[in-house]
Amino acid sequence: MSDSSDPGYPAAPGSPLDVRPRTPADARAQAALLARRLADHEVRLSIGVDLLERAEADALAHLDQVTELTSRLARAGGVETVFDRAEGLAGTDDALHPAVVEAEEILREQRRRLGRGPRGRTRDGLGERRVAFGLSFAAFTVLGYITSVVGGMIPGDALSRVGSGQSVLFSRDPHLEAIGFIWGPFPTFFQLPFIVLRGLWLPLTGAGMAAILVSALFMAGTVSQLLAWGRESGSSRWFRSAATLLVVVHPLIWTHGANGMSEACWLFFLMLATRHLSRWIETDDTRSLVIVAVAIAMGYLTRYETAAVFAAVFAVVGVVSWNNSAGDAAEPRPELTRRRETTLDLALLSFPVIVTMVAWAGASWAIIGEPFPQFTSDYGNSALVQRAAVENVLLIGDAAAAGRAWFYVRQLVIVSPLLVVLGLVAFWGSRRTSMRALSAVAVIGSPLALQLLFAARGSTFPWLRYTVGGVLLAGALAMVIDSDARARGSRWIRAFALIALVPGIAWSTHVINADQYAPFDQKDSFESLALGIEGDS
Repeated sequence: MSDSSDPGYPAAPGSPLDVRPRTPADARAQAALLARRLADHEVRLSIGVDLLERAEADALAHLDQVTELTSRLARAGGVETVFDRAEGLAGTDDALHPAVVEAEEILREQRRRLGRGPRGRTRDGLGERRVAFGLSFAAFTVLGYITSVVGGMIPGDALSRVGSGQSVLFSRDPHLEAIGFIWGPFPTFFQLPFIVLRGLWLPLTGAGMAAILVSALFMAGTVSQLLAWGRESGSSRWFRSAATLLVVVHPLIWTHGANGMSEACWLFFLMLATRHLSRWIETDDTRSLVIVAVAIAMGYLTRYETAAVFAAVFAVVGVVSWNNSAGDAAEPRPELTRRRETTLDLALLSFPVIVTMVAWAGASWAIIGEPFPQFTSDYGNSALVQRAAVENVLLIGDAAAAGRAWFYVRQLVIVSPLLVVLGLVAFWGSRRTSMRALSAVAVIGSPLALQLLFAARGSTFPWLRYTVGGVLLAGALAMVIDSDARARGSRWIRAFALIALVPGIAWSTHVINADQYAPFDQKDSFESLALGIEGDS
């Protein structure tokens, strides 16, 4: 028979009932222990509830900050926000927070503008760019082969870079420093994989085809980047295709895509920086800002004029970052916070560029004893310009600063007669249109302004090829104008933007054939192409 005090079931091990009370004192002791444990669990539960409530409050505060940020991004991108306050969804248990709704709306809008599907893949842009790259690369390569191998002409600068590349690989003392420090190293560096194959095909070095293949690759890349810019701007397919074709057939573009000079590499990096600067302005995506910095750094190692691009983009990033960090009028953000955010953006932009400039100057100083030999060396560009000063004055016809500057302005007008008009029309459009135009002008237009300053000072050669950026800038502005005109339904403005690219082709061709305004490289390309087609080298 069981004991009367036995409850009929065993107590859980370790519980207050594990030891069965035998006396009233034991029962009171176990009751007190149980009360203390219950009180302890109650305190813990209360603390947990408080932590959950605090976490909920923090989450709502963060979501409100996200709402504010996405609202600003939506307004900056021209997207109509769905909700301004969280109360707009009150009473719906399963409704999304307005930050989520607005973020999804912005993503859909950006995917539409960038031509991307739900998974981030381009719907039709990638195929379009691949076709354009392949066709333009083939065209530039064929033109280069006809002018160099058949026609027997390649610019001296291009052939000099091929020689430097051979010294790096096949000289008695092969070393990378043979690339030289007078010019940017990249145009020569990119030729090394082709120069290695010279044993398979002698014209790679004998006729300079290694340099031509590099210029064809990078000019085809520039064409691809220009198409991507047009798609991201919202330009229609037919317009951006037609505008890109007009840019490609411009004499300053196809000749530099087929003559082995450094312009093709340089334009590619400029166009890449232009695209991603606009992306950063519209989305505040840090990755785009990093790409801008890397593109500028690589552009500097191609052409030293890219220093002007860095200065212009630095100013644009500083102003845009400062304005974006201002907050709403009702709740302005602290000035210290704005300074920190602006400084961070400028540091992200500056670090790769400054490191590249300092490292290249340091390497030059350590190896040849001159950090900037392009200015100080007897073989640098400055020394060459001084030695050709008399010839340059005879070519320009006016030794005064105003006369030299006016000569350069006339060259730019010949290459792109309606460039200024296109810029004014683009800045007259919507905020998004004007900001994209600002990106293009800052990146591609700043070297044109620097060349104007050099021309006035007489510290550069008065050659027509220094205006090649004007062709690319005109094409980029035309696509931006088309996007804005489509939204307004203005066919006349769209037609003007496209037709504005035609006069530069006709006028430049006439000037080159007439041998006016120092079109030396283009004149040689025209003549060699004619000789190559006729089969008489």
